[in-house]
Amino acid sequence: MTSGIRAVSEGNFLKEVVAFPNMPGGDERELLLRVSDRLCAELGGREGAEDPPQARSARERVQGMAGVLSPTDEEFVADVRRKLARIAAAAAEPPTGAMLAGAAGAALDGIEMMIRGELVSGKPERLPTLMPGFVFLATLPYVDQDEALALSRRTGELVTAERQRHRAD
Repeated sequence: MTSGIRAVSEGNFLKEVVAFPNMPGGDERELLLRVSDRLCAELGGREGAEDPPQARSARERVQGMAGVLSPTDEEFVADVRRKLARIAAAAAEPPTGAMLAGAAGAALDGIEMMIRGELVSGKPERLPTLMPGFVFLATLPYVDQDEALALSRRTGELVTAERQRHRAD
């Protein structure tokens, strides 16, 4: 069984998106963080580089989110958002203006809410399956649709490889 998302485009329109089922077992949180780091490194992102402005969590900007998740979950959500922002920034060639950064920030807000929803509903095992879609959404404001799809596919490959590596350990 594999996890990931397959998307087919026709011209400028997304024609089909197929989600593959979850892969059982493993620590989903660590897997997401490792996959994010690896993809960012593949794109030339530097470890320890300054976070892009859109890496700032929605929780920091929106009242009423405090206390819903545990401190560990809050840290995890912030880490994933920061890493996705770094992936998007690394994928952007050349660096982009404020309008695209705003679109990327909105995409990251939506992704963050999806992650929070999975954690609150007690379904963190679904996050690796959603990760390719998260990468697609986070990078789409910066790259064309085909490149975002390629990054999504690569993320699916990394998730599958991490799952297989974890099973072998």
